[in-house]
Amino acid sequence: MKHLFIIIAMLAFACGLKAQDTDSTMFKGSFTNSEFKLNCFINLYNKVVPVPGAESEECYGYINGNTNGLWAILRVKEMKDGKAIVRAVSERGEDAQTLEIKSTDNGITIRQIDGANIKGVANSKYVKLPKLIELNK
Repeated sequence: MKHLFIIIAMLAFACGLKAQDTDSTMFKGSFTNSEFKLNCFINLYNKVVPVPGAESEECYGYINGNTNGLWAILRVKEMKDGKAIVRAVSERGEDAQTLEIKSTDNGITIRQIDGANIKGVANSKYVKLPKLIELNK
């Protein structure tokens, strides 16, 4: 009986470590959206992602590609239940946006909550991107 308890305790501990490992990597990595030609590089757990063009500066991640400039994630406001609320600012520093980043089976979704819109480029003009965009690993 004692051995059975020890085995169950070890299995529960191992399962707990696996769940913790998943939680600590769901908001870390590179993600893309081919339709809107977007890239997102994030590590919402540590402010260690170099800002392109200013490699001496670090942030929690950035969004770039076919957009109105690079958007750096400077602050993680909240992170729980597979969802993170972050604050991003454009490389020009004049536009800011609160974003909700959710973990999905294929990657993440990014929803623009408030602030200046992140815009895409179409036919040499800026156009509003959808409020919700899915990015894949």
